[in-house]
Amino acid sequence: MSVFRRIAMGILIVICWVYPQYSFAAILPTVTTSTVIQGNAFIPQGTVAPVQLLEAPGLRTLFIGKALAFKTLEPIIINGTVVVEKGYVGYVMVTQIQKVVSKRAPNDGPEVTYAKVEFRPHSLKTLNWIEVPLTISVWAMLSEVQKSLNINDQVREIIETQLRSNKEKYCGSDCSEQAKFFVAVDADVDLQIKMENILREMPSARKGM
Repeated sequence: MSVFRRIAMGILIVICWVYPQYSFAAILPTVTTSTVIQGNAFIPQGTVAPVQLLEAPGLRTLFIGKALAFKTLEPIIINGTVVVEKGYVGYVMVTQIQKVVSKRAPNDGPEVTYAKVEFRPHSLKTLNWIEVPLTISVWAMLSEVQKSLNINDQVREIIETQLRSNKEKYCGSDCSEQAKFFVAVDADVDLQIKMENILREMPSARKGM
């Protein structure tokens, strides 16, 4: 074998050995390193919490960038201790709106508007005021019955809304009609309390900062 051919063969072998390694390394997923201090209690990444909107979004006038309030329907519990309470109020931002459609209900019923909406949830706060980042986005199917009110009905609606606001913020007794969906924790959240001390040191109720 000539010297030239030996050199060419050597170069080919090196390329075949090196290229696959770099190609494989390039497609490996990035591993997220947890920032939780060893021994501390924490909320694991992927923890899911059911939530519900606290206000009717007004689908016909809904726009990207609109903020909507929600409440948690269940507490987040770590090692038998509540760290985010049921009823915590957070916010989502409307990031996409797909196909708003209005249809008349059967038997000359009311007109109903439907929309598929993407929300970007803001973070939650634990009872000791640690920020809990949430996943980037979540989709929800929303529906809304369109009301046709005369002036007397409008006055009555305003009065009833004011009375309800003293009992429960936002939608009052109508909260059961609002959209429900899930939010998920985006990364491990260090609660800055040792696991064995969480029951004693985690506040049982939310206090002002």
